[in-house]
Amino acid sequence: MNAIPSRVGDQSSSDLGHDPDEFPTCPGCGYLRRIAGRCPECGMSYEAMLSLQDRGLRRVRARWTVVWVLLALYLPQCWIFMMPGSWSVYRWSWIAYWPVMPGFLPGVVVGRTVLGVGPESPAGIASMAAVTAALGIGAFMLARRSSTCRALVCTVLLGAGVAHAFVLHGLYSA
Repeated sequence: MNAIPSRVGDQSSSDLGHDPDEFPTCPGCGYLRRIAGRCPECGMSYEAMLSLQDRGLRRVRARWTVVWVLLALYLPQCWIFMMPGSWSVYRWSWIAYWPVMPGFLPGVVVGRTVLGVGPESPAGIASMAAVTAALGIGAFMLARRSSTCRALVCTVLLGAGVAHAFVLHGLYSA
């Protein structure tokens, strides 16, 4: 056993006789620490190490929250891809709306009432995109608070998305 502290690959923490969580490796330089306090190699404090680890966990949670929110927003709108029948020009025109479909109905209402344009105009598509972005960002901001909030927000988004998808399917079929 070495008399001086080693890097991660040189010696396992079980060889040192410590709990692996008690003295973590330094995220700044990879130094395997044996004592509490600052890292003897790069000088990073124990509190800074914990802060870096906490930030990393928050980033991972935020990425998974984005995935869940996007799934809840867009999964109900996948009906357009799974319908039987030919891939006609009419169907392709609806597929072109797929990126803005979560905000389709509210965007059309905003486009017609505020801007005075239809859904096929660039301003109408922009209003649908703005509503979709507002839904996604608002849902993410609420969902990132806790796992309970994430589950609740995604459930509400999914339920509203399914109802919205039924209305859109009716408009498509009419």
